[in-house]
Amino acid sequence: MYKLLEHESEIGIEACGSTIEEAFSEASKGLFSVMAGIDKVQRMKSIHFECKSDKIDELLIECANKLVFIMSKDDMLFSDFEYKIITDDNDKEGKYTAECDAYGENIDFSRHTLHVEVKAVTYSGLKVWKDTDSEAKTRHCVRFIADI
Repeated sequence: MYKLLEHESEIGIEACGSTIEEAFSEASKGLFSVMAGIDKVQRMKSIHFECKSDKIDELLIECANKLVFIMSKDDMLFSDFEYKIITDDNDKEGKYTAECDAYGENIDFSRHTLHVEVKAVTYSGLKVWKDTDSEAKTRHCVRFIADI
């Protein structure tokens, strides 16, 4: 589940899931829902990428900005995301690695409704945390601000 947060000239995205991977996935869906009506985006193509960081919150920003770049470069929209996050204290490039498979298709102006362009995802308002839901289940949550 993701929700959009009102912010001045930017938009905030907050997402939660039962795992950190699910929270990253929901945040990515939220990010693309800001840019387009993702309900009409089909799983016709997939892209795979990796990001690394020493901090889990910075990993989220790296992944989100990579998605914004790929969308812009390849004229694609994505509606579904599968993340695998690996922790390795001995990796010199970064303690955390995110592997992402993003599913979507090329932009089709006859079918897709475009909203606003996200220029970048910023560190403003960045937060990654765990809490418990109403059923006392642990959930992982993330929040970031996108510059539009």
